[in-house]
Amino acid sequence: MNNFISKYLSRLKIKSEPKPYLSFLKELHRKHLLNIPFENLNIHYGFKIETSKPALEKKILDQNRGGFCYELNGAFSFLLKEIGFDISLLSARVINENGELGAEFDHLVLFVKLEEGNFLVDVGFGEAFLEPLKFELGKTQTQLGRAFKIIKVEENQFKLLKSDDSKTFSEKYLFSLTTRQLSDFEGMCKFHQTSPDSVFTNKVICTKATSTGRITLSDSKFIETINGIKTETEVQNEIEFKKLLKQKFEIEINLNVS
Repeated sequence: MNNFISKYLSRLKIKSEPKPYLSFLKELHRKHLLNIPFENLNIHYGFKIETSKPALEKKILDQNRGGFCYELNGAFSFLLKEIGFDISLLSARVINENGELGAEFDHLVLFVKLEEGNFLVDVGFGEAFLEPLKFELGKTQTQLGRAFKIIKVEENQFKLLKSDDSKTFSEKYLFSLTTRQLSDFEGMCKFHQTSPDSVFTNKVICTKATSTGRITLSDSKFIETINGIKTETEVQNEIEFKKLLKQKFEIEINLNVS
């Protein structure tokens, strides 16, 4: 086991031997969402986000940080490849609450081919599926009370749907199975760091799944969901924000070092 894999598994609190099997992929995916937060803190503290393997290793593994989709799924892709999984990088276009599509390369997702079938893998979309979704069109897949479906909308165009009640589904993103390179996402990664039209430049977010629900910290409130019951606490100032960041996510921001 090389040093990158060893550090990554330690970050995920996984002690089992890494093997390119479905059972291990499920464990990796679940532990990733439980231990590494989705966060855009670097944008708001003025640090440039880079997606090279050394940069991701330094930030996520050495500095105990998280990131947004290009970082989280980017780093996860390096891990899966080194373990021996057959993976592809896919471009997805996020669908907002008004049904509007984001640009191509708006979101990065992964596609893994196994003997048991093909799977959609995504550890960089905030509150999404906890384990990989099997690529079976139209089939409802339920995880912890939430339902997901992958549907085909046209040739090589698919949508991920999500439901909290297994009845009413909302559209989350549109994607194709065209294989991409991490460098293809550089333009949109820069856009989301710098544009006033990006959701990431307008709101601070740090969130991760827990064994009983989810914790989320924004610049104005801390939200904790336990077994479906949500509580909200106002964040009064930057001092309180950083205190919660350390207590709840084990993250400390050093403004002198990127």
